[in-house]
Amino acid sequence: TFTAQIPDYWFPVAPGKFAEGAYRIFGGKLTVSVASGGIGMNINRWMGQFGQASLDEAALKVLPRIPMAGHEAVLIETTGTFQGRTGPQQPGQALFGAIAPIGQQLLVIKFVGPEEALRKERSNILSFANSLSFKLEEPRS
Repeated sequence: TFTAQIPDYWFPVAPGKFAEGAYRIFGGKLTVSVASGGIGMNINRWMGQFGQASLDEAALKVLPRIPMAGHEAVLIETTGTFQGRTGPQQPGQALFGAIAPIGQQLLVIKFVGPEEALRKERSNILSFANSLSFKLEEPRS
């Protein structure tokens, strides 16, 4: 469960199978989710979705950090042609992702959409991340 400061023109949409929440923003989509695996694994999967090379440990260590949900999140941004699991290639897209380790899980926000949408909304997405309050559910035994 999460709360955050959300601009009134971000349109809530069905989050999908793995997300806790999702918003449509100027033709793009921002999701909030809880993930497993490592930070590097998730970032490199995203880089692959943009046809970009994986980042090695040295490159991952120097990525910027931002505050998110009271934790430090690793920030990744890239642009190019997006190719999701399904659907056509989409040129002119941007990725803004932040991953914060919380206990044994990862809190993740991910925006994918037109480069212009990210340029317009980057500061609002940063504010959203900073205002995020998240309560992780305890794993069931």
